Amino acid sequence: MDELRSQESVTRNLMDAGCGEELIRQFWALDAAGKKRESLALLARHRQRLLDCCHAEQRNNERSTAWTI
Repeated sequence: MDELRSQESVTRNLMDAGCGEELIRQFWALDAAGKKRESLALLARHRQRLLDCCHAEQRNNERSTAWTI
């Protein structure tokens, strides 16, 4: 029961972090296979993609603001 709650909690956290169904499925498949390093690498790549998007959006906002000053 605790393991199920823990899985649900982790899944909910992954969803909150912007992970899609496919990425979550891949994460759990790697976890079930005992491939912790690979599952963490998968999450690290997702995190980097999110940061790249945030930084690109920030640059766009800075360019837009520069023209309005």
